[in-house]
Amino acid sequence: MSVHAYREKLKIVTAAFEARYEDGHRYLDHCGESIVRIRHHDRTWVVAAATPRGTQMASASSNMNLVFGNEQLNINIEKEVPFADGERFMESFGEQSEAFYRIITSTIEVTETTRVGVRFRFLAPADTLEEADRFVARGARSPLLTEIERATMSDLRDAAVAYIVEDSKTGIRRRVELSSQIIPILGERSPTGLPGDVGTGGVCLDIDTFTRPSMGHFEKVSLHIQNSYLRSRTITEELFQWLRQPQK
Repeated sequence: MSVHAYREKLKIVTAAFEARYEDGHRYLDHCGESIVRIRHHDRTWVVAAATPRGTQMASASSNMNLVFGNEQLNINIEKEVPFADGERFMESFGEQSEAFYRIITSTIEVTETTRVGVRFRFLAPADTLEEADRFVARGARSPLLTEIERATMSDLRDAAVAYIVEDSKTGIRRRVELSSQIIPILGERSPTGLPGDVGTGGVCLDIDTFTRPSMGHFEKVSLHIQNSYLRSRTITEELFQWLRQPQK
């Protein structure tokens, strides 16, 4: 029984690009034009829903979804991507994200982008949920946890740990979260978080990289996504390697 936190077993279960912007209320006037331009760019994209609150589009051939409205746009993958295929997939993902970012911000005439985020979630499968919980708990030890156990007169069973760090040179921030994840079995009851839950487990490393343009809109979205992926991939491999070692 173990957690398979090695690169040949890892999966990318989330890849998402998000841009938040100011003065996007012209979305109500230019939603249809945005859709037309997106479909001129790539005919595989179809409309799932278009309302005053937002538009949803999807491309089955790309395995991606797009949502945009008057405050932000978000493009994300629909299916898991094997870790080994990540770099090749992020090329396409970056190109699509850059194209849609340019189309939407120009069509609805937004004045500036206030935040750009690129999020990746990497999953290491585990033989059981209990193994995943123990794996995360080993890396969660801290003086605060010791005090929580003392104050509650209880023992640790599961944990989720998150930190926000900032690159001193670029100002780019990253939110790094480690948690266990239950993978339900079809037909079984929903997980309760109590003993007896049925399902397999996994350990998830969630890395959200975010920044803002110095002015106007973000340049070179595709390059930023690919660089963020490569850095997140390295962080994931290094952290899982550390977690596989016996912890003090």
